[in-house]
Amino acid sequence: PSAIWFGVATGNADNTRYFQRAIDACINKNFTLVIPSGSYTTYSQITISTFYSGDYQPCQLNILGDYRMNGALSGTIINYQGTGGGAIGMQKAKGVTISGLYITGRFVSPSRSNLTTYYNTTYANFTDANDVCNTYMSGIIVDCFNNVSGTSGSTVVNINNCYIGGFSNCINISPTTTLNAELVTVSYCAFGQCRTCISSNYGQEKLNVVEHCMAWDAIFCFFQAGYNNAQTGYYHITDINIAGQLIQPFYVSQAGWFPLKADHIYAESIASIG
Repeated sequence: PSAIWFGVATGNADNTRYFQRAIDACINKNFTLVIPSGSYTTYSQITISTFYSGDYQPCQLNILGDYRMNGALSGTIINYQGTGGGAIGMQKAKGVTISGLYITGRFVSPSRSNLTTYYNTTYANFTDANDVCNTYMSGIIVDCFNNVSGTSGSTVVNINNCYIGGFSNCINISPTTTLNAELVTVSYCAFGQCRTCISSNYGQEKLNVVEHCMAWDAIFCFFQAGYNNAQTGYYHITDINIAGQLIQPFYVSQAGWFPLKADHIYAESIASIG
């Protein structure tokens, strides 16, 4: 089904409730949700989840837009105007694909007018230049809530052919106390201004892959792990193209959990590896 069938429209001041209506219906019927080309404004998080019997239950959904990484057209634009939370969240996703979305937010990176000052900015101080967006604000959040019981998180999440920029965290994985966000794949995605492109937080994240991505903008780091919780999990980061004054590819502070493997990374105009 098309999101348009549920009331989503480029002329709406806020499409949040219409997108939520479309997502809930497609989860219920196991349909793919198609979002046509156009710019759609939202002010609150739209969430991929199923809640009944007093807790979050496994859910699956495919969302398909019209954007292609570094393509000539922006295609399907989600213009998120919130200052916290996420543009798109999910909880206990078990087979979710998000493809072809151009997701923008209000986060503006610190000024680059003085590059010496810019490149010496710390992670803690790399915040929204307009002091509007909080440090949790995210483009996509994998496991955005706490389960009522248990800590089981998402499995088999595929984010591909997306642009995400204008957020403190473009993709934020396990920012709550939920564990086991496993087999998450981020591929052929482009990242714009942000604090971190991929943020990993809680433990038991195994066999997550980030591949064939580009980060060409004012960004503190490509991958962050352990800043909020020194657990996190196993990631393989490969075939990444970095330019445009990203300060450092990695900001990692783990405490004896799983290893990080990184290879085939091209990076220019950085201050340090991490």
